[in-house]
Amino acid sequence: MKKLTKLTVVGMLMVCSFGKLSAQVESGSFGYYTDALRFSSISSTTGSARMQGLGGANTSLGGDITTAASNPAGLGYFNRSVFAVTPSLNFNTSDATFADEKNSGYLNKFNLSTLGVAFNFSKGDVVQDKFKGGTFAINYQRVNDFYNEFTYEGYNDNSSIIDYFLEQSNGIPLNSIDNRGLLSLAYYNYLINPVAGQEGTYDSFVLGYPRQSETVKTVGGQNQWSFSYGGNYDDKIYFGAGLGIVGLRYKNTKRYTENSFYDFANDADDPTINSISADESLEITGTGVNATFGFIYRPLDLVRFGVSYTTPTIYDLNEISTYSLTTNYNNFYYEPEDTVLNVLTSDGDLLESSYQMTTPGRLSAGVSVFAGKNGFVSADVELVNYSGARLRSSDFSANADNRTIENLYKSTLNYRVGAEARLDIFRLRAGYVLYGNPYASSDSSTGNKQSVTAGAGIRLSNFYVDLGIINTFSNQNYSPYILANNVSPEVSIKNRTTSGLITFGFTF
Repeated sequence: MKKLTKLTVVGMLMVCSFGKLSAQVESGSFGYYTDALRFSSISSTTGSARMQGLGGANTSLGGDITTAASNPAGLGYFNRSVFAVTPSLNFNTSDATFADEKNSGYLNKFNLSTLGVAFNFSKGDVVQDKFKGGTFAINYQRVNDFYNEFTYEGYNDNSSIIDYFLEQSNGIPLNSIDNRGLLSLAYYNYLINPVAGQEGTYDSFVLGYPRQSETVKTVGGQNQWSFSYGGNYDDKIYFGAGLGIVGLRYKNTKRYTENSFYDFANDADDPTINSISADESLEITGTGVNATFGFIYRPLDLVRFGVSYTTPTIYDLNEISTYSLTTNYNNFYYEPEDTVLNVLTSDGDLLESSYQMTTPGRLSAGVSVFAGKNGFVSADVELVNYSGARLRSSDFSANADNRTIENLYKSTLNYRVGAEARLDIFRLRAGYVLYGNPYASSDSSTGNKQSVTAGAGIRLSNFYVDLGIINTFSNQNYSPYILANNVSPEVSIKNRTTSGLITFGFTF
């Protein structure tokens, strides 16, 4: 009989969410290219309620503590010290469609969006110096949020996960079947079996096509501590720089199931098997560092121009992953080994590895036009080269993943626009964000993302409060496994996140 040995897998086999883009995935990739995009993105809900009510269009604005992370030059507009805190509540909805069946998933989460203090050292209007002083700020900000959950299910009359295992095992000698993740577990669970006299060839006695389902849940986020300074020269030129320390935690769990196998050849249920279940868990934690430099120019009281650059973030990351495979047979007699198969469970070893990731820098430019004291309109454009992310590790070879990053992704532009109306002490805001598609493939819809925002606020002499609402929409294609014949199961997912933020600010 087959004897299950403990396995150490270098990369998870059943991790793919690109479907139509599979041809651009280099052989030998472990899936870290998905992390490169995920950790390079910035959430639309980052920042204070004021800035988020404006769609995040703040490159040329100032006077808000969250500019410590986006454009430190904005700190130069402060004339008093400030303490501010912004809690937020996120409502995540995912509608997954597979085989003409639709399922909805929900996940809600309370976060601390920002927390910071700014110490103002301005010289005051009575001083005649061109240099007016500046502000030093320490600010905590949630820059990315991973909370999401989706579930799909439907009947697949084209393939099974067993077909994927058969493709992956092709050409692998029996004495080399170990240490290949879920593929090895499939062998020890008798889902694939060697063909006598044909080395490197496997088949399966399971003939039916299954009903497939899966639940995928992710939690965690990226949080940045910014230590920034912004200065003011002649009330026309504002400059700043800051250091960012980023903490990262990402956890993904999956449970994939196949059951109700139907044998079309015999027009009956497949009598050999009841179900297959695969469980996976992946957790990534680490710390990164970056720097941000900014500049704002105010040639007229009614116009401001801004530019900022955030350097690539260099991360040291650690990951832990586990996986298992359970197969429930219907008392099937396997003649080659003279055994009756019932419930078989195989577990892989706990995998631990460390690696370094460098995510791309971000270049932003913006302009704001003021209507006196009645309000303003602000717009930003941001350039991000997602293909510039890089990995390296002493635990595994990252070459294939780095080539995949170059194949899959490209440079893109993100657009943000917002407006604020001022009515005495009251403020009304609205904004819109359009994220460019990071995928090089023009027929990919998985990168579509946009946000619609709104907000309101009250300004008093020593206190202010702002409210913000952000609705973010995105599309995603997901495949639990990829087949060479282009009949991979593909799930279409529509994600929506509604976030509510409230900022309390105190001046001193």
